Amino acid sequence: MKEFIHVLLVEDDAMWVTLFRRTLAKASVGRFEVDAVDRMSTAVQRIEGGDIDVIVLDLALPDSFGVGTLKTMRQAAPTIPIVVLTGQDDDRVGLQALNEGAHDYLVKGEDRAMARSLLFAVERRRLQEALRRRDALLAEAEQIAQLGSYEWDIAADQVTWSDELFRIFGVDKSGFKPTYQGFLDAIHPDDRERVDQNVQASLRSRQPSEFEHRIVRGGEVRTLHARGRVVVDDAGRPTRLTGTGQDVTERKKLEEKLLLAGRMSSVGTLAAGVAHEINNPLAYVVANLEFVGRELRAGAAGSPPGLSDVLEALDEAQHGADRIRRIVSGVKTFSRADEERRVPVEVKPVIELSIQLVESQIRHRASLVREYGPTPLVDADESRLSQVFVNLLINAAQAITDRKSDDPEIRIVTSTDDHGCAIIEVRDNGPGIAEANRSRIFDPFFTTKAVGVGTGLGLSICHGIVTTHGGEITFETVSGLGTSFRVMLPPARLDGAPRVAERAIVRVPGGRRGRVLVVDDEPMVVSAIRRILGGDHEITAASNGVEAMERFLAGERFDVVLCDVMMPVMDGIQLYDKIAQFAPDQADKIVFITGGAYTPPARAFLDRMPHPRTEKPFNAANLRGLVRRLVR
Repeated sequence: MKEFIHVLLVEDDAMWVTLFRRTLAKASVGRFEVDAVDRMSTAVQRIEGGDIDVIVLDLALPDSFGVGTLKTMRQAAPTIPIVVLTGQDDDRVGLQALNEGAHDYLVKGEDRAMARSLLFAVERRRLQEALRRRDALLAEAEQIAQLGSYEWDIAADQVTWSDELFRIFGVDKSGFKPTYQGFLDAIHPDDRERVDQNVQASLRSRQPSEFEHRIVRGGEVRTLHARGRVVVDDAGRPTRLTGTGQDVTERKKLEEKLLLAGRMSSVGTLAAGVAHEINNPLAYVVANLEFVGRELRAGAAGSPPGLSDVLEALDEAQHGADRIRRIVSGVKTFSRADEERRVPVEVKPVIELSIQLVESQIRHRASLVREYGPTPLVDADESRLSQVFVNLLINAAQAITDRKSDDPEIRIVTSTDDHGCAIIEVRDNGPGIAEANRSRIFDPFFTTKAVGVGTGLGLSICHGIVTTHGGEITFETVSGLGTSFRVMLPPARLDGAPRVAERAIVRVPGGRRGRVLVVDDEPMVVSAIRRILGGDHEITAASNGVEAMERFLAGERFDVVLCDVMMPVMDGIQLYDKIAQFAPDQADKIVFITGGAYTPPARAFLDRMPHPRTEKPFNAANLRGLVRRLVR
């Protein structure tokens, strides 16, 4: 704190200047240092030098006179407190000076309160500065939190808003009617009645209120979280309603994303389990159909006339089984991407490939516009990424058909965002997505299409593929104007290494007869594998890891061990660990069979294992080629 209060005295009467100095020197409160000038022009120059705490100003100077002197001084020193000097019995001038912004006034000749008046003026300025700082901090905090405050004087029907609340509502102060009805008029029309009911209920109960409502700002619907508190008088009558309104639009969007992520996570767990359960029986259905078809065709010479119909029925059954396999493969996308080879790829060629695949569905429905901006390379599996664009393009084409627009258009736009990520947008000018369906658009099996047109898996699969690539898929839609799906993919890490090692199956002609151990808890899967491999190799079966381990401990050895991952008693992971410990020569002979490893440990295990693997339902030719390659 300063030792002296520095006073600038602007007074042209030398005698009164001397009296002023003497009076302050004898004051019982405060210590003062006086700097005196006799003209306004000199005072302005002195103020520019700084270090002045308070100004004592005579309104009658050689170069300035009257209240205009105060206005000039206020312009020169807008933040320094000014105490005005007046003559005897001139309170009228003093009061006028107070109205013009003076902190106080002194009457010449009455010196008893002089020091206290100056101290009061200095302290008042400090308090005002503290209040300004507090208001500035409060305004900054409100802006950061997007939270504004309000007060409603019920009797006067006068509403007061903070600056942030005006900003949140997007309302100009000059255009806002400061009444309760003016507040209601600023709310989304569909929410006004509900908001009014909440407010009136709070006034009746004298209890705080808390609710959400919508506003329209700049053509955009935003969500506000409102809180209110009723202030009552001594008789318990409501006099004021005070509270806050916070823009929670972005938080609501984030909550919706988290809710969707939670739903997708739950579906992913379910999907992996369902896929595993379906793939086990599907494996032997596919294998047996192929076996029967091969055997019948091998003996087709001299066969009865009806055999061709049987073979045709088998082909149809195999086609149906393959369709089931593709559906299950799509469902598995919810839990994780299948074995895929991710490499840095360019987005544009993948889009062009996708367009070629669906061109026939778009050509007669809409014009296709390409707006290709620069994009970075992205780490992706091209076939998976193409699946995303194919689904989005088909959806857009079907939306265009639903609208029957006079000028139907699908537009593909690519760009790079501020974070260096690739952005791909698929836009259509169809009817838009109904508001009731927007929260469920990525839900599995949710569809608005007619039976037989779609399964409801397309957008869910897109979501799964994009998120497993580290990206994000969102959409914007306006009823009657169309929909835009936006895919964001992070840039590739150009380290030259694919994310998952490619497990190619090499067909090797010929080869010796080997010993193959099949470890699987599904007897029919074992039977199917026996039919596929039995003609070329000796097949031994074990229904779980314990049975298989007993054979190894008994000294049996095999050229190939086909081992299921998920089994009761002892699963494939536990069996591998045991073999690596007690029969390490057999550990490298293992080929893992999986119908969908849906537990995190199983996923981690398979990701770190270099061993070859095959997915259920397996392709007979590929399985024979894989075993032949391993039997040396």
